[in-house]
Amino acid sequence: MLKVHARTTPLLLNPLTRPVYRHPMGNRGASLTSTAAASPASTSTSSQEEDTLSDFHAHQSKAPRLSIAVQARTLVASSTWGVLSTISSGPDSEGFPSGSVVEYAVDDRGLPHFALSTLSPHTRDVQRDDRVSLTVPVQGSKGLPDARATLTGSMERLAGGEAAAAEALYRARHPGSYWVGFGDFAMYRMASLRGVRLVGGFARAGRAGAEEYLATAPDPVAAFSAPIARHMNADHGEACVALVRHCARLPARAALLLAVDELGMDLEAELESGEQLPVRLGFLAPAPDRKAVKDRIVELTRAASRGG
Repeated sequence: MLKVHARTTPLLLNPLTRPVYRHPMGNRGASLTSTAAASPASTSTSSQEEDTLSDFHAHQSKAPRLSIAVQARTLVASSTWGVLSTISSGPDSEGFPSGSVVEYAVDDRGLPHFALSTLSPHTRDVQRDDRVSLTVPVQGSKGLPDARATLTGSMERLAGGEAAAAEALYRARHPGSYWVGFGDFAMYRMASLRGVRLVGGFARAGRAGAEEYLATAPDPVAAFSAPIARHMNADHGEACVALVRHCARLPARAALLLAVDELGMDLEAELESGEQLPVRLGFLAPAPDRKAVKDRIVELTRAASRGG
């Protein structure tokens, strides 16, 4: 099992990554249950730990979090590539799902735009059946524990002014994409969005409707999350522990800041048992920019130091 100090930088670069939940008692819970009659002190300790966990879970259930739509918008806007799933038109796989890694750029509504070549099978697929989905993993993803979002909708080929605008959008996001001007390439856009599914890691998933996704905006402080986390972990580790102990009422011996957003912070706390728990701490007020995030963290830290 990984200890808190063993977490690596890529995790800090994933603003939507949520660590795996591990029960703080691990397998010890069964042992305590089976030997409770032999040790009154163990019974008392177990009861105290259960009360602590109960208080912690109550706190976590009320902690403010970004909506599924905002998390998905943030993830999709922060990345540049994903897996495009189409209905295959190939002779050996016609009608079956087919996945291709593609690059994209999003517009101000969060709709992905693509530069697709007629030489690619997935382009021929969408020309025949426009139903698609795009799955985008969070940057630096290592696999199942990390966040990903899937957009489902229809693909349309753009022409005229819309195509020119889409090409400019794509080139701005992918400056080296000189090949977009080749004759076999055309601009496409995922339109008629049907919905969005976000998986934030193990046991963290949800859906958002198309209208909700299109009406929202990416988290305004997502771009600052990684540097803020690095600074806090390098220079203010004790403050992170104090925040977890005071705000979440969790007796942590170590804590690591994973990410910040407009509404709060995601941390991982390590208990005396060595087990780790994901912890969500909400700000006293929303933080729409980097300075506001600093101010909110300072407010929480001061409250923790006062114990009030």
